[in-house]
Amino acid sequence: MATRKLYFTSIIIGLFFNNHIICQNLNLDDSPFNIEFIRTKNNSNFAHRTEHRTSSEAKFINVRIRLTSKNGKKAEFDPNPISFILDDSKKRIRPTNFDYPIAHLNSSMNRVLMEYDKDIVSLAGYVYDPKIIDTFENYTYKDYENVTHSYKWGRSKNAKKIKYYYEIRGFKKRKANLIFLVPRGIKKASLYYGCQKVKDITFR
Repeated sequence: MATRKLYFTSIIIGLFFNNHIICQNLNLDDSPFNIEFIRTKNNSNFAHRTEHRTSSEAKFINVRIRLTSKNGKKAEFDPNPISFILDDSKKRIRPTNFDYPIAHLNSSMNRVLMEYDKDIVSLAGYVYDPKIIDTFENYTYKDYENVTHSYKWGRSKNAKKIKYYYEIRGFKKRKANLIFLVPRGIKKASLYYGCQKVKDITFR
């Protein structure tokens, strides 16, 4: 009788214990950037309120960070693992906007549509490319829900709802602005990159 050899494929799952939160990650590669928290404030930007059609029960929180390449050379930064962890509501939230200041202007990261739309993909700042992987979903926290807010395109009752993530950019050092949409009663959150905590944050 021929001997059969059994081959087992091992899947490594990283378990990170941080303030009693268990984070599972199927991609254990560390970011090539150091992330430093600078400041936070409530954001009353009308454009964002118009885009996301928020109610009186929600608010926008602006977070500024500094990104620095660990080896001092230009590297690719993936913004998609960034999130707010809300312990009160057990949610992990993706930022609704990601931009960085250039001179006196802010330049947004290109938004990658989750589903193709011929009207929106033709606009500046939007792309559709399935080859760009959405790594936000690579990370799951036990008992926490991953949340991506939808974006309403158009002002009528028939406005389209779209969802997006962000394109990868290469640079050595850069400040960046993140905007998170959170319930109005929430006054604290933890900023994470993947499974790594950056900062516990409080706000109004």
